[in-house]
Amino acid sequence: MPAERRDRMKKTHQWMLFFLFLFFVSEILACTKKEEKLVFYQTTQIQKMDDSKEDTQFFQEEAQTSQVSESSLHETTQAAVETIAVYLCGEVCKPGVYVLQEGSRLYQAVEEAGGLTANAQAEAVNLARILADSEQIYIPNISEIYSEKLLYNHDFKIAGTSDLLFELEDGTFIIGDFKTNKKFRFGSDYGKWMKAPLNHLSECEFNTYALQLGIYGFMNEILTKKKCKGLLIFWLDMNTGNWEVIPTNFMKHEIILMLNHYKKNINTPQ
Repeated sequence: MPAERRDRMKKTHQWMLFFLFLFFVSEILACTKKEEKLVFYQTTQIQKMDDSKEDTQFFQEEAQTSQVSESSLHETTQAAVETIAVYLCGEVCKPGVYVLQEGSRLYQAVEEAGGLTANAQAEAVNLARILADSEQIYIPNISEIYSEKLLYNHDFKIAGTSDLLFELEDGTFIIGDFKTNKKFRFGSDYGKWMKAPLNHLSECEFNTYALQLGIYGFMNEILTKKKCKGLLIFWLDMNTGNWEVIPTNFMKHEIILMLNHYKKNINTPQ
């Protein structure tokens, strides 16, 4: 074989080997890129799954926290509604603020305060009544003075307000009333008498005021079941500016006569 031909075949083989080498290198590079893409895709999918799991866990934890918060708020609100605070003062052994269950009654608050003192006027308050939150309850003393006390009687349909009412420790009371007129007579100047059924009494300021205070005493006896011990007229002499205390008898018999006569007349058709 000529030398020139051998050289040409040798060069051809070399080029074929070179192209084969390039082919294998390109295939290797292509496979590597595919693997990288596959790895990147798998990594992305795994990351998305992890993020989704974290989001789900986050919302579950938030929901649980919200439920706990709502439950705690409900319990706190319920506890606040179920209790009340009241201030108990006056004739109790331990005056002060007491926290009680909602719907508690006054006697339960008194028990918490150690009970009533020996001088407490228990009948002046309703121990069975239901208490309200932030309430102040005063238990009065058996010997106290009341000003402008409203008195009434449903049977005779009468009412009035006494200027002063003294409640004494022995269970009785005294009523006082202020008068400021210029003239205060203890008898009639002209021999006048009151109308029936009180026509045995002279018409004068003393008897008029005595009957007025007597009606107050009569109504308070019925209301409190206590006995009227005395009636006092506090008269301011407008001529001299001096005060005078004038005691008067409790004309209970005359009061009953007058009230029965009044009741009969208002119930009789005209």
